[in-house]
Amino acid sequence: MPKHLLLLSGILITIFTLAAYPSPSLAEFRHAATPAQGAFAPAESKQISGPHIRRVTKKSVVLEVEQPKSILEKILDTSGVINGQRALVGDIIGMLDDACLEKLETFAVMYDSRKRRGLAGKGVILIRGDVPDKELAGLLIHEGLGHFRDITCITGTGESGVSAFRDGDDAIYNDDPSVAFYGISWADGKTRKIGAKREDFVTGYAYEGDNFEDLAESVTYYMTREGDFRLRAASNAVLARKLAWLETHMPKTRNVAESSRPAWDGIIAWDATKLGFTWARE
Repeated sequence: MPKHLLLLSGILITIFTLAAYPSPSLAEFRHAATPAQGAFAPAESKQISGPHIRRVTKKSVVLEVEQPKSILEKILDTSGVINGQRALVGDIIGMLDDACLEKLETFAVMYDSRKRRGLAGKGVILIRGDVPDKELAGLLIHEGLGHFRDITCITGTGESGVSAFRDGDDAIYNDDPSVAFYGISWADGKTRKIGAKREDFVTGYAYEGDNFEDLAESVTYYMTREGDFRLRAASNAVLARKLAWLETHMPKTRNVAESSRPAWDGIIAWDATKLGFTWARE
């Protein structure tokens, strides 16, 4: 076929094609780029490892941030506590602030009746879990909010000098706030001050023990039997000083006991961790 006829044929084909398929308008382009509502069913979600969970659909991309665990949750996860006691243990230990919790290197709830009921010191809290819940709460307060917080979280500085009190081989410094509590009834770690009477201590264990037990028992009594503590402190200047120290240096963040009404019968109990109280969660 001659070249001029081929060229003419191509032009005619192009004209007929444009007539049959006109160019889309700008509005049509925009419409094509925006799927109609409900035009596509959501695709299956895809999870990407890491702290972010990415859900992908044909319509949109949704990012959900996985919340990091708190210090308390991490401690409970490695403690060995059974599920039935986890909330109770968390309630008590959670009264320690994060700065104090960060210093807790070893925390364990043990279910072996051959072990002692509780032990706490610098960086450590060990608790027996196979006891009644209220006793467990008392032990956690005594060991955790008492001993651990006292020894680990309330400290002094060497520049202030060494006090008459020691934690084993470790010195306790004069500007440690706990020294002011110890000095109310104790001349040193094993010697009560002259004139100290049993009535000046919240329990028999506080009286027969040492400066650390005096403080931990006072914390427990304050948390669970505040009404009795205040009633006794109203007529005992020594107990009043101990109560004032607790309110200043170990104030409550919430109540453990439902009521602070006094119920003291005049008898000094041996152990604050076994005193009955109305649990605030009940």
